[in-house]
Amino acid sequence: MQEFLLNDVLLGTDFLVIRTFLDSLLEESQPSKEALKEYGEIFNEQCNDKSIKTALHEAAAEGNTSTIGYLLDSLKLRECSNTLMKMLLAEDALGHTDLHIAAEYNSVQALK
Repeated sequence: MQEFLLNDVLLGTDFLVIRTFLDSLLEESQPSKEALKEYGEIFNEQCNDKSIKTALHEAAAEGNTSTIGYLLDSLKLRECSNTLMKMLLAEDALGHTDLHIAAEYNSVQALK
């Protein structure tokens, strides 16, 4: 289930509606610390994988602030500051970071 959530839902182009729904669920109820730590470990292991960086870019572009918080909180709880910095500073093919993308889509909440 974790791999499907990460690799298909968070990154798949066909899952915009599901990502929006997932974001609203994350806004309503926060995952447990155990779940956050578990996903944080997965994110940390896959930090060099381009797709994990893309998940944050997609969330920024779509304004999915709860998903952004979820991704970042997962890494914070696992104390993966290096991975956290890599994700925040990762650039897409045009050299844009997540902050550039959020600004481009006028997503003030994502910028916060």
